[in-house]
Amino acid sequence: MKMKLYSFDPCEWFNIEPLFGTARDYGAPSFYILASAYHGIKDSWSYSVKCEAGLVASGGFLPVHPGVAEIWCATTGLAVGGNSVPLVQVMRRAVEHAMGAFNLRRVQATVEHTDKRTAHLVKLLGLEEETKPEGLKGFLPGGRAVRIFGRA
Repeated sequence: MKMKLYSFDPCEWFNIEPLFGTARDYGAPSFYILASAYHGIKDSWSYSVKCEAGLVASGGFLPVHPGVAEIWCATTGLAVGGNSVPLVQVMRRAVEHAMGAFNLRRVQATVEHTDKRTAHLVKLLGLEEETKPEGLKGFLPGGRAVRIFGRA
């Protein structure tokens, strides 16, 4: 299925529960606030991926230091099955574009320790795991552990 990148619009996520992704770990209300706030910095830092059937995923790059950005992403039910390969291809192009266009020397992603699908996705985007397999404990509410992935 053919997929295209569009400017991110947080309103598209109204009444859609993220299936998996880094943004899911922060909870839906925080996701909307986070995405809306950073969307205002520069439109091209946040993207949505759509196909003929609708919204597949959204993602972007949150600046944390000069030259360093945290990748965030959230996927819908359309991200599985036959759509997963085209989705990864589009998202990988977005990462490549952002690293060059915004002079990023590092991108990183924080993934809940038990979320194997998101960990696999960020690895397919070219990020390598930087934490031990058990992750960093106590990072998320409730003492949940996270895994950190990065690419320089």
